Amino acid sequence: MSKKTIFFIILIIVTGLIATGTVLYFIFRPTSEVGVVTEYGGLPSGETVGFATPTPVATLAPEEQQKINIISKGDILAFWPASTTTLQYFKKDGFYESDFSVVPAKEEKKELGINFSNILEIKPSKAGKVLIKYIATGSNSVAYSVLDITTRELKNLDANIKSAAWSPDGKNLIFYYSNSPVLANETVANEQQYFGQMDQNLSNKKTLINFKASNDLLISWPSTTTAYIMQKSSGYVSQTVLAFDTKAKTFKQFVEGNGLLLSWDSIGNYGLLFMAQDGGVNPTLKLINKEAISLGTFPKVTLPEKCVFSNKSATLYCAIPLESTVGVVWPDDYYMGAFNQEEAIYKIDLQTMEATPLIGKAIFEIQGIDLSKDETQLIFFDKISQSLYGFKL
Repeated sequence: MSKKTIFFIILIIVTGLIATGTVLYFIFRPTSEVGVVTEYGGLPSGETVGFATPTPVATLAPEEQQKINIISKGDILAFWPASTTTLQYFKKDGFYESDFSVVPAKEEKKELGINFSNILEIKPSKAGKVLIKYIATGSNSVAYSVLDITTRELKNLDANIKSAAWSPDGKNLIFYYSNSPVLANETVANEQQYFGQMDQNLSNKKTLINFKASNDLLISWPSTTTAYIMQKSSGYVSQTVLAFDTKAKTFKQFVEGNGLLLSWDSIGNYGLLFMAQDGGVNPTLKLINKEAISLGTFPKVTLPEKCVFSNKSATLYCAIPLESTVGVVWPDDYYMGAFNQEEAIYKIDLQTMEATPLIGKAIFEIQGIDLSKDETQLIFFDKISQSLYGFKL
């Protein structure tokens, strides 16, 4: 056999092996190199990924999927409705506004000149301003700022204000002021502790009543004549909620118990009272009136912050776990992240206490829930999918 013939035989064998290897590769190639179609039909650029885990929304019934849409993805620190079609919110990298009247929602980053990395609470007012409670950078102390929704102007409250809340019309702030020293060896020349009031522009300050309390107290002001003052909640010890008459400037005990949490509708007629027995066990959630009289007990327990009252009707929207978590201290262990819970979303008629499931599957863990200004959408942030959703009502 000539050298030329041998060469051609070897060439044919090598070509056949390459072709066979190519076919085998495409048959048995790893799934980690399969491109996944993204939510809006495109392919991820510059990367290959494995089969995506189904999102919570993908497990919903078709009629529920048609009503829900993602407004924003990522860790939302706090959000609030700015208009009937827009939301404003903080992420760790800054301040955003999103138009959720279109799908996908149109998100735009806005510059404030400051980022809040550790927001504790957000309280929007009816007058177009937002009270922001946060831990100041480089400090362990709580601080407050007021953001104007329209102008995005930011004003800081006095550093000695330990707690604050809007009046029902949003035109005034009630606050607790204390310049008492934190450490025993510190002294203050003119020590003061009092409840005060100022207008929404942080002017016209006045003292309502001298009052000494712990710095971690919480204030709410749901009705024109009554504000509520309570201690930080814990299932280990008993707390007391005081009702403060803003006109008579007097206190009276409103309710007492372990693990107390209290939230109100926009005019202070209906309240949600969460409490537990000694040691934070057997928690209950009750609907109460402004006399602290129970109007009904919820058969399944959730935290008041996972509910939002309608301003148009006697209706409540809540994220409620289908299974109760036992063997824990309520609400301490939940806030410490000792356990998680998956929640469904219900619409509750407060006159009949009848609950209707809006999203019947327990696939979310809600951290923040609200209604759009026209109450056509329920807005909520889900910890599991790290997404801010709008649900058409």
